[in-house]
Amino acid sequence: MNEVKDVIRIRRKELGLTYEELGKKCGCDKSTVRKWELGQINNMRRDKIIRLSQALDVSPLVILGMEDFNEDK
Repeated sequence: MNEVKDVIRIRRKELGLTYEELGKKCGCDKSTVRKWELGQINNMRRDKIIRLSQALDVSPLVILGMEDFNEDK
């Protein structure tokens, strides 16, 4: 099972998004996205989880670490 930080990094790169672009889609700044990818932020707000899952086209359960991420989507 991939860690949430890895899912964020993998999907962001697959979608060709920069930190800044993903941040705009989630309503946060690029430093927050970078911290998510580094695993420095463990407790995301509910609205950020939803926006992040929509931006990355994954289930919110993947972001919560409750569902496996299938890299072969």
